[in-house]
Amino acid sequence: MRDPAGWSLLHLAMLVDHDRLLPLLDAAGLPVDVQDRTGRTPLYLAIMGGARREFIQALLDRGADPSIETVHGADSYTATWRGSGWVRDMLPKQGRG
Repeated sequence: MRDPAGWSLLHLAMLVDHDRLLPLLDAAGLPVDVQDRTGRTPLYLAIMGGARREFIQALLDRGADPSIETVHGADSYTATWRGSGWVRDMLPKQGRG
């Protein structure tokens, strides 16, 4: 199920109680790197949207890939330059990190 922009429930999880929602989405088999219409993953949106550290870490713990690019060539590493320094420190050092 997606909204008109292509957001899945995982994209919206940063806006609600992710501690309760993420296990349900895992059980339903929703891929952690699901992309919206412009290629944004839940990790990318979480970083761009200033999500809580715990949510970003939960996505990384589930295997979120920070190197997936949007249709504009941006990835989660690129997104960290608009966010806090602690986000850059959380991402794996491979890729552009």
